[in-house]
Amino acid sequence: MSNPFRSRTRSGWVEGSNEGRSRPIIRPWRDGRQVVYIWDGLKAERKTVTCRSCGAELPAQGRFCPQCGAAQLLMCRACRHANMPGSRFCSQCGAKLQAEPSSTASISAPDIRAAVPFAERRQLTVMFCDLVGSTARSTQLDPEDLREVIAAYHSCVAEVVGRFEGFVAQYLGDGALVFFGYPRAHEDDAQRSVRAALEIVDAVQSLECRGQKLEVRVGIATGPVVVGEIIGAGALPEKGAIGETPNLAARLQAIAAPNAVVVSPSTQRLAQRQFQYRDLGRHALKGFAQAVQAWQVLGAQPERRSEGMGSLAAPLIGRGAELAQLRSVLDSSRQQGRGRAVYIRGEAGIGKTRLLEEFCLMAREQGFACHTGLVLDFGAGTGRDAIGVLARDVLGLTLTSSVEAMGAAVELATKQGLIALDETVFINDLLDIPQPPQLRTTYDAMDNSTRDAGRRMAIPRLIERASRVQPRVLAVEDLHWADRSTLAQLAVLTTTAASCPVLLVMTSRLEHEALDQAWRAETGASPLSVIELAPLHDR
Repeated sequence: MSNPFRSRTRSGWVEGSNEGRSRPIIRPWRDGRQVVYIWDGLKAERKTVTCRSCGAELPAQGRFCPQCGAAQLLMCRACRHANMPGSRFCSQCGAKLQAEPSSTASISAPDIRAAVPFAERRQLTVMFCDLVGSTARSTQLDPEDLREVIAAYHSCVAEVVGRFEGFVAQYLGDGALVFFGYPRAHEDDAQRSVRAALEIVDAVQSLECRGQKLEVRVGIATGPVVVGEIIGAGALPEKGAIGETPNLAARLQAIAAPNAVVVSPSTQRLAQRQFQYRDLGRHALKGFAQAVQAWQVLGAQPERRSEGMGSLAAPLIGRGAELAQLRSVLDSSRQQGRGRAVYIRGEAGIGKTRLLEEFCLMAREQGFACHTGLVLDFGAGTGRDAIGVLARDVLGLTLTSSVEAMGAAVELATKQGLIALDETVFINDLLDIPQPPQLRTTYDAMDNSTRDAGRRMAIPRLIERASRVQPRVLAVEDLHWADRSTLAQLAVLTTTAASCPVLLVMTSRLEHEALDQAWRAETGASPLSVIELAPLHDR
């Protein structure tokens, strides 16, 4: 008696039989996150999958990871296509997506082998970080103590990488292989990797474990790879990447000094505007036929300045009407002593940043001081959000300023009348400055709502007082990533700008309406100019 079966191919389902066989044919088929097995006309699915964010094991039909809370791909019941989290309809067949039961079919195939490894080609930024001096440390510490030290280091790396939505692919003893761009890709993965590397260096140095002073070296490279389940066999093959890029990241890590981050030319090009670099020259790296240029990351750019950019940036073409509108806003603010908010909207890559740079050039020529903050779509540290960056810049500080320098700047601003005495505690909190003894008791007595309200009002008052000394332009980019707290602070700044010489210019993508009716209601009757950037070919 024949045993009918159906197996899926790239062109559809294929009918067949198992006549003459001792057991039914089992054919694995990968569908999104799952491997589907077809035999005797029945279908069984792998019961567990790997979290696309942290790598934890979870039920195949789980919608969220129980370990990190990350949303998982949604499987279409009609065509079994994997859709992005939050999708309501299948992007492959158009069927409405529904939450599937977390339990899978109880049918189990006889002798089902391990899942067929799945890998794909994509652009990836690879980070390799290595703990310095592990061999010497192994001769000094008991193995259990050494394990505790390495575990603390691994935990530190994983915590920082997770905040920037990277993926720890492997722990290699005292090293860690990290991917940015897999399993989830972002348009700024190179920038995320460098920021994460700098924070890893700082965090590892601050670790206290068994009296050990820890140091780390980091290498980063960006390029095409084949990435996925490519290492080992069995039910849960490890994820890895094949190509030149992982090898280059490891070689760059080897030439890095302790507590230094070295990147490849491709990574440096993608993140050159956000960071300062030192040219390390060309190095002959093992396994590479030609010498490779290397760059050491010195830190984040203190400010993306507009002075002198006219000779370096590409000329602005086709935006004469928008520039005229912005020039009119500048002239009006300078003459009347009052400002307004300007909202620039447009598709990604249409030229919002370039228009903003040209506007800052015009503003500086008319005597305005310009301050720029960027809203990141991943976790920035306390005081390093867009509003915090604006406050630092008004005080003459950068993201790399020391605690001592920040304390001195706040003290000077207080003496100059830019910060009131009762606002110092909130400015210190915003900039992550330890509260002095005379303010510690006051700060500890406040609840969170009082602290939030104080921070929200301290920044507008600082900017208002500073604008009396020199008119200001506050530029906030990528508002589509802003959270509620940032939007609430921008609403207060919009109200402030209407009564003093301050221009608040915000940019956002079209698909995200950050400044909705509820937000505009918070600003009352404060003026808001909206500039919609259309494609140049539509003109």
